[in-house]
Amino acid sequence: MLFVCALLFLSFASSFASQSYDVAIDKPEAVKPGSVNYFSFQRPEGLREFWLYAPKQYDDNKPWPLAFYFHGYQGDYKQGIDLNMTMDADNFGYLMIFGRGTPASTGFLSWNGGVCCNFPNSTSKVVDDVQFTRTALQLTQAAVNVDAKRVYSMGWSNGAFMSERLACEAADIFAGIAADEGTVGIEPGGKEGMRKCDSSFGSQHLSLLHFHGTADPVVSWVGSGSLNGSVVAVLDDITRWTRRLGCSSSVGQTFNDGTFSNMVWNSCRGGSSVEFMTIRNGNHWWWTQYNTNPGFPMAAYSMTFFNRISQQQAEKPMIKKHRTHNPPSSDWRDYENKEFQKTMDGWAMEQEQDGF
Repeated sequence: MLFVCALLFLSFASSFASQSYDVAIDKPEAVKPGSVNYFSFQRPEGLREFWLYAPKQYDDNKPWPLAFYFHGYQGDYKQGIDLNMTMDADNFGYLMIFGRGTPASTGFLSWNGGVCCNFPNSTSKVVDDVQFTRTALQLTQAAVNVDAKRVYSMGWSNGAFMSERLACEAADIFAGIAADEGTVGIEPGGKEGMRKCDSSFGSQHLSLLHFHGTADPVVSWVGSGSLNGSVVAVLDDITRWTRRLGCSSSVGQTFNDGTFSNMVWNSCRGGSSVEFMTIRNGNHWWWTQYNTNPGFPMAAYSMTFFNRISQQQAEKPMIKKHRTHNPPSSDWRDYENKEFQKTMDGWAMEQEQDGF
């Protein structure tokens, strides 16, 4: 009897040990132009899923840029499709991955971006969405022709926290990210989360585009402690990225329509860039040309940014020292909150004094 029990135990243990994670369960036999394709694989937290869109002009004989889109808390993969991102993918010639988060304890789908927004995961297991992303990329590379030097991430809200986490912990696979209404929030958030990002990012480089509304009631412009930990102020997040990337103090402005206005640092390590797009009185939205007022094509703008940094990388050997620009006059910092009517040097100095 003991011998039989031992055999059963060894059989169970062998079966458990041989369980494969991060191996495709469902994948398309062939990816056709203009198609949405379903993939799934197992992770310790359960079944993981994503959908790959191939633009209408897709041709397997050449490499294509790839952009992930990470939905917001309570969203789903359909969010990006509903926001007409497949049309943007067609217009710009991008492969796109629309991932699906896992249920938080509230039952809503979410990404583990740190303090936002796993709460924790409903399975009571730690969800490693960085590894989910790496696996999704590997499975996609096996199915289509991806330009490995042109892999990007876009995210809104919880998806923006996820994108900034990927910038910290997966800069080896991403050339750039675009985050809308979310900051670095690696647990436990605040200063310690920023330090963890510094440590994992090291001396790598990528380019970063950040959108944020000054009136965002969910991810506050001035930071908060309302999520699972301290959320840093937006300007602290941007300043820290310019320091991580070794950007020079030379800052320019290339866009200002009265509502949207940017600051651009082009002289960063490895030919990378940081762009900060302020949305005056902007709410907690992913902006489009069609369903926001005023309309703004956020996905198309992000892809234009990605294309520009790709060109910068290609021309890097010929790049000479950039001409110094004067900072934008006052439009980008003319807010009611006087605490932030300061120069970037002032913010950096305060962070050093606070131990950031």
